[in-house]
Amino acid sequence: MWDWIDELGLAPAPAARQHVSRTNPELLAARWYPSAARGYLPLLAEFCAWGFIVDDEFDEGALGHSAVLAGQAVGELCTVLDNGSVAAASPLGAALGDLWKRATLGRSQGWCRQFAANIKGWLVTYHRTALERETDFLPGVEEFREYRQFAVAMHMFMDLAEPVMGIDLPDRVRYASAILDMRRATAEHVALFNDIVSARKERGHGFDYNLVLAIERITQCGTVDAIHRANSIVTGVVHNFLDARRRMPAELSAAGCDRETITRAQTYADALVRLIRGDLDWHLETQRYTHPEELGVGLPEYVPDLFGLRTSGPAHTRARRAT
Repeated sequence: MWDWIDELGLAPAPAARQHVSRTNPELLAARWYPSAARGYLPLLAEFCAWGFIVDDEFDEGALGHSAVLAGQAVGELCTVLDNGSVAAASPLGAALGDLWKRATLGRSQGWCRQFAANIKGWLVTYHRTALERETDFLPGVEEFREYRQFAVAMHMFMDLAEPVMGIDLPDRVRYASAILDMRRATAEHVALFNDIVSARKERGHGFDYNLVLAIERITQCGTVDAIHRANSIVTGVVHNFLDARRRMPAELSAAGCDRETITRAQTYADALVRLIRGDLDWHLETQRYTHPEELGVGLPEYVPDLFGLRTSGPAHTRARRAT
């Protein structure tokens, strides 16, 4: 993973490199996908690292304060998904081109279609956030929850659970109500638990898109009370997941799925459980949240403004094979 980060220039300064190290994306990949094959785990770790670096560029960098700059950056990454690596891409664009090429190798059209849509669905939340920050608009709790399940990027990482488990689900399974509800619950749990542990960090950066901070603002309660209320919401999300998992076999049977297909869907549900559990463990292990950097005035040194840099084009990305 670090070889890949260095080759793509994703952590060009010591502060940026230290911040990625403190985040420990390789540990997160191992926690999320404990059964991943040894040859596939580096790709997963690189996807995690890339996602965090992108997130910091928007949430804590200059892009998050400019809808114009955010829109340009999001547009570049979406173009990479549509057309592959492009000339004069940013390091983050070149990295996405490499990740996309390797992740989609041998996957079905249905999986690739959903994977691309979920990456784009995550990216466009940054443009929305920049627009709302510029106009001093903050959503209510229910609107925030709808936004947050996509802003946390988990839908694309739930897609990656399929190749990890050696399955490729048909569309009638991917879009079944129970599967969609489990996916939403997984994304919400990851997002809203993250909000609980990252509230101090995000308050220090003036980033108000956090469940705890939203509850504080809307109800005028104290921080401890807001954390308890947020935790109650997260607990409810767990029950939503369990309810969807219980009804999934009957729902898929009614949709005409055979026993083998239902078994693959249950394997996928098991993978989502591992994502939830592994994510909880990682949040309590990573220094990104257990010991956040001291918060100062202005933009953090660990955000290197990678969208302001240009690469030499597709040749910048090495050809690699995920096994």
